[in-house]
Amino acid sequence: MDVTRRAASMVACLALSGCLAAPGATVDLGRPLSDADKPHQRISRDAGLSAAWSPDESLWLFGDTSQENGPAFLAGTTAAIGAYTRGAAPTALREVPTPPAPHRAGQAAPALFLPTPQGLRATARQSCDGIDPYPAAWPSGLARIPGTRHLLIVYAEICVRSVTDMLTQRVSMAVYDPVANRFLDSRTPFAAQPLEAGLPVAQRLGSPVFGDDGHLYLYAHDVTTGKIMVARVGADPAAWGDAANYRWWNGSWSPEPGDAVSIAAVPFAGSVHVADYSGLGTHRLAMIVQTEFGTGRFQILEAASPAGPWTPGPAGRVPDRCGTVGYGCYALHGHAELSTADRFLFTWYSPHDRHLRTGSVRW
Repeated sequence: MDVTRRAASMVACLALSGCLAAPGATVDLGRPLSDADKPHQRISRDAGLSAAWSPDESLWLFGDTSQENGPAFLAGTTAAIGAYTRGAAPTALREVPTPPAPHRAGQAAPALFLPTPQGLRATARQSCDGIDPYPAAWPSGLARIPGTRHLLIVYAEICVRSVTDMLTQRVSMAVYDPVANRFLDSRTPFAAQPLEAGLPVAQRLGSPVFGDDGHLYLYAHDVTTGKIMVARVGADPAAWGDAANYRWWNGSWSPEPGDAVSIAAVPFAGSVHVADYSGLGTHRLAMIVQTEFGTGRFQILEAASPAGPWTPGPAGRVPDRCGTVGYGCYALHGHAELSTADRFLFTWYSPHDRHLRTGSVRW
């Protein structure tokens, strides 16, 4: 199929709310595992973002985590670190202790990684510091800072009032040293006013990508409208810590979040994750979008620059029955350090496994 016909086909497919991949187009590669995840101590966790910090190892960030015969529930982010192999799910990650505790071999249980948010509000009259509602720091992206072995971690500070009411009240950014297991810098560029109102969608940023033009790019999406937005800021903590320095793409770069326009045409954006895949054949930037609630249908788009244009690539569905358990399948994220020139590797949360699983699709 020539390029023109392929593009026309993908546009038609998107108009029909996502394409179902042919049988065998997506492959289940199994759980990403840590050495604490054992048959008698199974771990349940979601999110599953990763980035390489060296040629040999990557850091993984997870959402709410529990473990049989271990921590019953850790509300927030846990982490694991370890070797990676392209084309395969990691199976020997090491659990990361709560910073700044030193790494130690054989840690038997997950531990909270990001600090628990303080001072969040459920309502104007009710704080968010208990069990119901409770505060959580959930990761929305990470990327290696160019020229270093440090990672930029972006996370949302959320008041969880119910399974359908989770207000992002702040967006924070931390510089993390994976060797020392220490946070070197922390900034909070966006905080809702008042906190209980929650941040506008355009400020709920994640998926950090360092451009080659001195800017840091971050992405946001609106589940209601399917709108996908990009913002940029100077690529250093002094710049990215100040909300006044951010600009949103509207055909140029506007200081007003409300001016942001959608950079990609999708029928539904249940989740969006962007990363830099440079060095894998002709690929550069890639975005995976969950295009249908619960089922794990997805669309991959590619671009040569952060604002696009974004061109549709393969679409399909995670290799999972998903079903109607909880949210179904969710938390679709791409993994640049695991992908190859021929296969795009991603993870999703499987409600039947109660854990992340790794999949691949040809691109």
